This record gives sequence, structure tokens and C-alpha cells, in this order.
Amino acid sequence: MKSFLLTPPPIRNPHLLKWVIVALLYFTTAQLSLRFAALPGNISSVWFPTGLVLGVSLWRFRWHAVPGVFFGSMASTSFDLLSDSSPQAILPALFCGVIHGAGSALELAIALSLLRTWIPQGNILQRVPHVGLFILSLLPASLTGAIFGVFPLVLLGLVSITDSPRSLLIWWWSGVLSQLLIAPVFLAGMAAPKQWQPNPGPYRYLEVGLFFTITILILINTFGLGYPAEYALIPLCVWSVLRFGKFETTLFVFGISLIAIFTTVQGLGPFASHSNYIAFLLLQSFMGAAILTSLVLSASNDEHHQLERQLRTSNRELHSSQNRLSQLLEAMPVGVCVHDRQGQMLYRNQTAQQLLGDVMANLEQFAQRYHLHKADSQQVYPLQELPGQIALSGQSIRRDDLELHHPDGIIPLDMASTPLLDDHGRVDSVIVAFQDIRERKEAQKLLADYNQTLENQVVQRTAELQTTLSQLQRTQAQLVHTEKMSSLGQLVAGVAHEINNPISFIFGNIRYTKEYISDLLRLLNAYETAYPNPKSSVQELADSIDINYLIEDVQRILESMNSGAERIRNIVLSLRNFARLDEAETKIVNLHEGLDSTLMVLRSRLKLQSDRPAIQVIKAYGDIPKVHCYPSELNQVFLNVLNNAIDALASRDDRPLGTSLADPPTITITTQVNPDHNVSIKIQDNGVGMNPEVCNRIFDPFFSTKPVGSGTGLGLSMSYQIIVEKHRGKLSCESALGQGTTVTIQIPVRRETGISRALEKSKTTNIRHFS
Repeated sequence: MKSFLLTPPPIRNPHLLKWVIVALLYFTTAQLSLRFAALPGNISSVWFPTGLVLGVSLWRFRWHAVPGVFFGSMASTSFDLLSDSSPQAILPALFCGVIHGAGSALELAIALSLLRTWIPQGNILQRVPHVGLFILSLLPASLTGAIFGVFPLVLLGLVSITDSPRSLLIWWWSGVLSQLLIAPVFLAGMAAPKQWQPNPGPYRYLEVGLFFTITILILINTFGLGYPAEYALIPLCVWSVLRFGKFETTLFVFGISLIAIFTTVQGLGPFASHSNYIAFLLLQSFMGAAILTSLVLSASNDEHHQLERQLRTSNRELHSSQNRLSQLLEAMPVGVCVHDRQGQMLYRNQTAQQLLGDVMANLEQFAQRYHLHKADSQQVYPLQELPGQIALSGQSIRRDDLELHHPDGIIPLDMASTPLLDDHGRVDSVIVAFQDIRERKEAQKLLADYNQTLENQVVQRTAELQTTLSQLQRTQAQLVHTEKMSSLGQLVAGVAHEINNPISFIFGNIRYTKEYISDLLRLLNAYETAYPNPKSSVQELADSIDINYLIEDVQRILESMNSGAERIRNIVLSLRNFARLDEAETKIVNLHEGLDSTLMVLRSRLKLQSDRPAIQVIKAYGDIPKVHCYPSELNQVFLNVLNNAIDALASRDDRPLGTSLADPPTITITTQVNPDHNVSIKIQDNGVGMNPEVCNRIFDPFFSTKPVGSGTGLGLSMSYQIIVEKHRGKLSCESALGQGTTVTIQIPVRRETGISRALEKSKTTNIRHFS
């Protein structure tokens, strides 16, 4: 029970307590400042509350001090105006107090906002640029407070309009100087444990006594006797900064400023001989010079000593790193040598000394002095090929073809060298590292012998299996493709023949039909000439059938029928040209006709489909000679390649992520004669393309990228045999994902007769290819 009574009750609203504390501090210091007021409106040369609340805010309270400043300033101003006024002045005093309170609160808020924006927390007044930003942030804040302070005094008649500019200037500078005078005391006290502290030394007390003696003498002569020597205190500020620290310097400046203010208000000192306004301006100028000198020098001194601490820390870390590096190099089982840019040896570890001996040599004498030779030879290692010499040119290199001819035997070495560059990118030094690789060489030799034995066995077995597999695949592909293509070729030729008969009948009779109709039209014209006025029944019949339109339209109908028949006839000729069953197996042909016939067969696949737009075919035919070849089988190759290109364009929507395709789908066919007298046919599409793995296997038998049931994988394989084996040409493919595919066919203009006859004799069946 007793302990409960002794326990203080908890504070329910800590912010309210902060407001009360700040308001009391502001009110108390404001009453003290009014004792130094000597201008109309009780304007003081230094308004201590402004600096005090800024220092308290930066030290502890932050933004929670703003409401307390408002209430403290309002109470101070109202109390001051009501102390010597009649009861009728209550409302004007309260009005003036509210305006002053709002101005003081706004002044503190602006200062805190600018300081928070411009200067990192914890670094205020510790750097020279921050001192400038600190002063710059106080100028608009104090100007705001001065405007709110002088404006109600002018309205109440306490300050005349003519004196308002000077009063505004003094009020402004009083706020700035107060914040520069008092706030640094709090900031220096906050940062005192982290800041530089001078070394006391054996004569510390003597120095302090001398400092205070000189200070007292200058203060007595200046503010006691009136000699204008106030700026002699500035060197003492410098002395204090360099020898006593920032916190002591701010206290010193604060003390001499209080003495200057007190003596000037009492009519003493060098400023008292002027008018009040001039005296206050001179006093503020002196205080500003002392404050700025101490703040700037303190910040510069802090930066200097901070750089010194960082330099000492860096030196210690560098020394520690050097020691660790030295221990590491000495413990390494690898020889390490360091040479400067002239090649002189600067350092070598114990391993290098054991391998090379006690003699130290530069890079030019490295090979001769240490007996370095080319591997498996008696030749001294050439200087220009030595890794250390190459590193002097700025290149890193590693070689394992060196041998050290040691008295104990020949030691193979693995040597690497790396240049170290300076700040300008030039070689400053070179590191040469090497190690004994005798055990590695022996292991590599055993492993190489074992691998060679295995590889020979694997190559032999693989060759046997590959030969057998290739023979089986080609035999199977040949049988399947032969049966399929033979049946389809016969079917195409039969269909073309059956269509050709009726079309020839239609096409032949169109000419007679045109002649008969022409004769009938001439007869009709003769009747119209002989009987221009026919009977009414005849005229009505002519009008009902629109005889003039009928005459015109019958001509168009005949032309349309003739065009359609001609088109069907060309299709039949293209099919016969494609199949070529009625021609010799080898023949000199125009490849452009074979390409056009193949495109005619594929015309339906090139048209607009439900899942893709129409495919555009670009024919870039060059001036090529006729080629001695197997035309039917070449047409089959063209068909296979063009079919694959159309399939690739049809699968554009299945392209991998990250690939892009041109629009619209296009197939480009280019023909030309190469310098080696081969005819080149390039068929290029802008489809999905293929990765290198697929492209390398595209001509393998039974290899297909299409879904199951959509392809057999035989078309391009048989095409490869037709071009390479039968025509002694070349068939290649170039592709990349998202970049389309280009298939290049190269065949000689003249076939080799001996090879062709041998191939024809080896055939047991007449194979026709069509797919």
C-alpha cells in the first residue's frame, strides 16, 4: 500500500507536458529579453526565446515544441502589453499576442522544415556547407516571425510607420542572431561525445588562464572604458576553436554576446555613443561576425579532424591487409614473384625461393638465370613469350609449357602472370605465379592414355553401329517413299489426263461457238436493216429479252468461258509438267518452270486460311541457264521444301516467348548462278524458325518437329539424297528462332555422265517422287 502511494501517477498525455514546458521556457526567456529592449514596441537586439526553442526542438522535442511556442509567445506579448495599459486595451493586447504567437510558431515550423530538408539529421554544423544551409534556413523563418511581430505593433500605434522598416530589420536580425547564438550550444552539446577534443597537454591550465586574462582585458577596455576594440575578440574565437573545441567556443561566444548586449543597453561600450537603432545594428553586426567566425571555423576544424581519423583508420586497415596478404603469400604452395614496370624483382615468397634459389633476377634475365626451357626441348624459353614479359604490355596470360632445369631434375611449371594497373591505366607492376606440376603431368598422361584407349573402342563401335543404322534407315525410307510416291505420281498423271480430254473438247468448241454466234448476230443486224419497223409482237419480244444487253453480254460470256478453259488447261499442263511421266528421267529443263508448277500445285495452301492470312510469294528469279537434271525429282524437292515453309508460317501463333515475326507471312524464292557454275535456289520464309539443335538434324531420316500423324520425317531426308547423291549438289539450312528459315539448294548446271550412268544402272525400280 505504501509503495503504491509513493508511485507517481502516469502521464496520460506526454505531448501536453512538452507544450507546457516549452511555453514556460519561452515566457521566462521572453521576459528576460524584454529587459534588454530599448526600441519602440519593446523590440530587443537579441530575442533569446527564438534561439532557445530552436535548440530545444533540435535537441529533444522536434515538432512537439510548435504549439508550446504559440502559447508562450501569446502569453508573453499579452502580459507585456497589459502590464502598463488600461482595461480597454485587453482585446488589442490579446490580438497582438495571437499574431505574435502565430508568427513565432510559424517561424519555428519553417526553420525545422528547411533544416530537415536540406541537412541530414545529426550532421548540423559539422560541415562548412551545412553551416551555410543552417544560416540560409534561418533567414526566411526569422523574416516571417519579424513580419508577424512588427505588423500588429504598427496597427496598434506602438511603432510608427516611418520606423517600421528599421524595426523590421532589427527584429529580423535579432531572431537570426538568437538562433545562431543559442541553438549551436545545444547542437554542440549533443555532438560533444562524437567530436574532436583537443589534447590537454602539460601547459593546459596556463593556456586557459592566459586565454581568460586576455579576454577580460579586452572586455574591460571595450565595453567598460569604451575603446572600439570589440573585434579583437574575433582572434580569441579562433583560438578557442583550435584549442578548446566547438562546445566551449559556443559558450564563449554566448558569454561575450551577453556582455555586449548588457553594456550596450546600459549605455556603455563602443556602440552606445550612437542612436538606438544604429547601436543595435552595430551590436548585431559584431555578434554576427563572432558567431559566423566560430561556426565556420568549428565546422572546418571538425571536417579536418574527421578526415584525419578516416586517414588513420585507412592506414591501419591498409597495414593490417598488407600483413594478412604477406602471411597468405608465404603460406601458399605456389611461387609468387612481383616485378615493377622496369622488370626488377620487388618480392618473392618462400615457395619461389625454394624453386628458383637465392638469386634474384629481373624479367629480362629470368629465363637464363633460372634455366627455364621450352617443354621437351633444350631451348631456353624465349623472352618475348615469357608470361611476365607479356604482362608488362598489359595482358594476362597463363602457360604450362615451361620446364625448370633444376639440379635435382627437370620440373615442369605452370606459370601465370597478371599486370597491376595504376590510376591512369598504365602497368605499375607485374605478378608472376608458378607451381610444380609434375604430379599433374603424370596424372594427365595416364588419363590421356586411358581415354585414348576408350575413345578408340567407342569410335570403332560407334562407326559400326552408325553405318548399320544409316543403311537400315535409308533402306526403310527408300522403300516407303518409293511405294508412296509411285502411287501418287500415277494418280496425278491419270487425273491430269482425264481432265485434259473434256477440257480440250470444251476449249476446241468455243471457237466454233463464237463463229456461229457471230453469224447469227450478222443475220439479226440484216433483219433490222431490212425491216426497221417490225411487228409489235416482235418488238415486244425484243424488249422483253433486252436484245441489246443480250448481244453485249453473250460476247463477255464467251470470253469468260475461254479464259476459264485456258486456266484449267494451264493447271493440267502444270500437273503434267510436275509429274513428267511422259518424259525421260534426265533432261535439260528450266528450273523456273518447275518452281512455277510446284507453286501451282500448292496454290490452295497459299490462299487465305481460317487460322492465318494469305501467304505472299516473292519470286526473285535471276538469269540462270537450263540445268541437266532429274526434273521430276527436283520438283519433289521443291514441293517438300515449300510445304515445310508453309507449315512454318501456319504455326506462327505457336512461336516461343520472346520471338517476333514479320507480317504478312511471306515466302521468297531467289535463283542465281554462283561463281563455281552452280545454280543456287534459296527458299526463305519468315516463320517461327528453329534452334540450332533442330536445324542440325532437319535432314535426318524420320526426324520431324510436327505433331504425331502430321509428318513422317522422310520428305527432307529424301530431298537431301536427291540433291546430294543423285545431282552431286548441296542442300543446306540456316535458321534462328523468330528469324525464319532459309533453305539453299545448289546443283551443277552439267551432270557428271559417268556418275549418272552408274546411278541409273544401280536402280532396280523407276521411282517417282510426289508428296
